[in-house]
Amino acid sequence: MDSNPNKPGLIHGSAIFLAASLIIYLIRFIIGVIVARSLGADGKGVYNLVLITASMLLVLFNIGTGSALTYFTASQKNTPRRLVAFAFGAGAVLGVAGGVVFYILYLVFLSNNLLAGIDQRYILWVTLTLPLNLMAVFLSGILIGLQRFLVYNALELTRALLMLIFIVISVIMNAAASGAILSWLFAYVIHFFLISIYILKSVGFQWQLSRKEAQPMINYGAKSYAGNLMTLFTYRLDNYLVNFYSGVASVGIYTTSVSTAEILWNLPNAVSSALFPKISGLDETTGSLLTARTCRILVLISIPLAILFGVLGYILIPVIFGAQFAASAVPFLLLLPGMIFVLVTKILSANLSGRGKPQYPAYTAAATLALTILLDIYWIPRMGVPGAALASTVSYFVGAILALTWFHRISGLSWHSALVVERGDIPLLKQQLGEAYRSVRHLRMHPRA
Repeated sequence: MDSNPNKPGLIHGSAIFLAASLIIYLIRFIIGVIVARSLGADGKGVYNLVLITASMLLVLFNIGTGSALTYFTASQKNTPRRLVAFAFGAGAVLGVAGGVVFYILYLVFLSNNLLAGIDQRYILWVTLTLPLNLMAVFLSGILIGLQRFLVYNALELTRALLMLIFIVISVIMNAAASGAILSWLFAYVIHFFLISIYILKSVGFQWQLSRKEAQPMINYGAKSYAGNLMTLFTYRLDNYLVNFYSGVASVGIYTTSVSTAEILWNLPNAVSSALFPKISGLDETTGSLLTARTCRILVLISIPLAILFGVLGYILIPVIFGAQFAASAVPFLLLLPGMIFVLVTKILSANLSGRGKPQYPAYTAAATLALTILLDIYWIPRMGVPGAALASTVSYFVGAILALTWFHRISGLSWHSALVVERGDIPLLKQQLGEAYRSVRHLRMHPRA
């Protein structure tokens, strides 16, 4: 049992995730600029809707398996070799079944409303690659559970670089939206083969997982599934509603605002990714204190960053993306406070899930999703893209309040402990930043994955 919350594990892991996340974000940002400049608002709207649909399918037909594999690997409740076999089998079955179901749903219903204006070929391509992508997600869950953060992020970075290379080639070939979408698909397929080769060589494969062993994972996955699904819907469903009410060009404007604002997500994503498996191996009191301290320090860092990014983003968005994306600046500003609220929710939810209680993040996600839909339906027809941004920020605020409530109920710690900086936090922050810097600087010398 790891009872020392100050050991370099969390700092090292978070540093790796953050460094990789920032590089990947920069690559994706460059891709977004290339797509915006070459395809315009309409083409970027189509491109982003297809990619968002692919991401939604990965969560929709995941049924919580990825989170379960991370939890059961990190807590050493099953043999990794058997979990690898489960990952391949579950990914293949769920991917094929899910792809068929979704494609039929698209033909019968979605093609005329939420996915109106999207070429049928693009949806077919996404469904055909769904099994491979699901297996890659499940194998990634095992890597995170094993805390092989360097390998995981190296593979993620490779995928992003491949996507950038393919995008540049597609622009040179003047392949339009279809080339951009194929670039994304090719990068993901190559990523699947790379992670599969690594897992099979380093972990192995043993098809001996009994029903008795699989049932707890299915139960855990079912509890986390609803929360993961509703969280993604909260973050991404508004894109479909913007398309429904305003068309694909407005989606291009809105996704530019979102992708720019989401730079602030890299910090909580990096820490929560490292925190989740660590919490699984800590006692409850130590894990709660570590989570509260991590949350309040991140809030301290993120508020001035949000102000700085707000000023820079408002000025630079039209310059970088082009004059036709100038309308993205106001929604970008409206989204920034929401990024702070998301930070709180992500960190506290990582603690609850790591303690085997993923149902509480699910409750938060359900309430946030319901509010997001209601506000989107009311504000988007009246305000357009800024209405979608405002709806998201208000919903994220409510989500943070609920996350704080669940965390207080389970841990016994006050809201104050998760939000307000304490006397010893500043020296500790300086120490942790130093350790994080050294971790990133010497990654080759410290190949802990």
